[in-house]
Amino acid sequence: MYNTMRTQKLKDRKKISSAAAHNFRLRHQGNVDASRSENNQLLWNSLNADLTRVDGLQEALSAHYTAIGAKENKNSVLAQEFVISASPEFFDGMKPAQVDEWAKSQLEFMKTEFGDNVKVAILHLDEKTPHLHFMLSTAKRSVKSYKNQHGQFSKETVSLNANRWDPDFLKGLHDRHAQHNQHYGLKRGEPGSKAVHKPVKEHYRDLRRLQARMEGRVSQLEMVPELVGVIEILAETIEGLDPPNRSLARVARLASKMAEKFQNQEHGGSAPKPPFRMEKGGR
Repeated sequence: MYNTMRTQKLKDRKKISSAAAHNFRLRHQGNVDASRSENNQLLWNSLNADLTRVDGLQEALSAHYTAIGAKENKNSVLAQEFVISASPEFFDGMKPAQVDEWAKSQLEFMKTEFGDNVKVAILHLDEKTPHLHFMLSTAKRSVKSYKNQHGQFSKETVSLNANRWDPDFLKGLHDRHAQHNQHYGLKRGEPGSKAVHKPVKEHYRDLRRLQARMEGRVSQLEMVPELVGVIEILAETIEGLDPPNRSLARVARLASKMAEKFQNQEHGGSAPKPPFRMEKGGR
């Protein structure tokens, strides 16, 4: 069984509000069991953000940045989101109190790693697998030294900087997260894995495309008997030509074989091969 952790940068207010709408169940979502949403737990909200409104989080975050003197620019990453979970079988048979203990342990890990930057943490229990969403500010305090004719001084500045959470940092974060969860029997995922998280809405989009494709294939198969009838008429017409044509005669023989093959399959023979490729392991 494995730990799972993924992250994304939220570079504008619209993306923060979109994440908030999902995280705080402010919009309908097909993968969510709404009857269980009341079991979700808000574990941390140091901004005291109004999470009943889509824009509540980004407004609270902007007010926080203004209060600490952090200036935004067009390239600023305004927030960083982390999602933490584990293999589905890890939660099999787990009591609610055990899930709560695991969730609080993940929150403590994130606080140790990111300190005051952890602004919101929520536990989702209304989807297939329990998981946590963390919303982090990207504020970074730095002390700059300078001197002038009056002497040497230092000044604290605050910037929005998510660059420090680069691939090397994240690799180490995964390692430390695995160590933190060893006592749960959880392991780190494969370093350098090419696996990519696909948002739920993309899964639904792909399913709709597959459904449309399959319906099109079924329609094609339903047309096969009609096509066979056309082929038979074509073969008879070619064979009746006077004078005969060799090329067309070959077409006629092929058409006759196709018609005969389909008719044999229709009366107890092997099923016709579908007009698409089946992936290995498919059902």
